[in-house]
Amino acid sequence: SVESFVFNDFGLDVSREFYSPNYRENNPNHQNPDYRSTLYWNSSVKTDATGKATIELHNSDIAKELQISIEGISSNGLLGTYLENFGDSN
Repeated sequence: SVESFVFNDFGLDVSREFYSPNYRENNPNHQNPDYRSTLYWNSSVKTDATGKATIELHNSDIAKELQISIEGISSNGLLGTYLENFGDSN
């Protein structure tokens, strides 16, 4: 079977909204344990003039180790990836 995808000038663009709890709000659901396995997803993080970006996220209640996976494309069409683990897996 052959699948087709629609590409724009910068590649495949499928943007979706990802749920991330807002712990700054007083919400009774925040008392429930947080078992999310994907903690942060953002398809449009932009870097500043120095190539840096800052994100904030809340960890789950069970994660001891985080795997950071970043994939992107430059304005020149160059692809980039980054993968690193943080924390204690024991």
